[in-house]
Amino acid sequence: MDRFLRVWLGVLIAVLLALALTPLLPSPALVIAGSTSLAPLAEAAKAPLAVALGGRIEVDTLGSSEGLSAVRRGAADLALSDLPLKAPGVARVPLGGVAISVIAAVGLPHNLTQSQLQEMLQGHLRNWQELGGPRVPLRLVLRAPGSGVRALLERFAGGPLPQGALVVLASGQVAPTVAHLPGAIGFVEASFAPRSLLVTVDGKAPGDAGYPLRYTAYALYRVGNARAKLAARVLQALAAQRGAPQ
Repeated sequence: MDRFLRVWLGVLIAVLLALALTPLLPSPALVIAGSTSLAPLAEAAKAPLAVALGGRIEVDTLGSSEGLSAVRRGAADLALSDLPLKAPGVARVPLGGVAISVIAAVGLPHNLTQSQLQEMLQGHLRNWQELGGPRVPLRLVLRAPGSGVRALLERFAGGPLPQGALVVLASGQVAPTVAHLPGAIGFVEASFAPRSLLVTVDGKAPGDAGYPLRYTAYALYRVGNARAKLAARVLQALAAQRGAPQ
């Protein structure tokens, strides 16, 4: 019994010490939230931002809308968005164009036209045989509603996307799903697209001039937050240097 009490007393002391020391831990110099698809840009910016702001940079990507909400309530300094979000008192800095890659499982056609993609996204094409490929049902792998990729595809298709598509929650889940699902074709930011699965559109790859599947990314911050304003400019310069925010 004495041994049991000593163990629990040790645990209690450890918890109390942790709670006492928590306020002494250094706060991050900047908190970045927002789009999972723009996480690679945020990670690439951590080192230069840490130097510029003199402290640790924390990245927490849970989605564009969540990022804006975090900025508005003060839980984050900067949000990265793949949607054209706006809010009172929130500044918006464009970060340039993000290319959306088309990826398909091995053994399927890997050069498609814009019109073929539109027919897929409108639900008019249902089997790869219709495109000169194997007799395999066509399976769309899409991001969830509310993502920048989804919004771009809806504009590209001219309306809502077909029911029955396989929906994944994060950009990093698209390629593994496509690779292991027979007949699968997916749409994801270029930084998450393996070259082995890449589909060209009208003969163009995501980095080529005139590639049709692109949208604009943004950095969002509360007006008056000088650290976030500086960070947004650093991210803008880094995105331009990289050619796109991936």
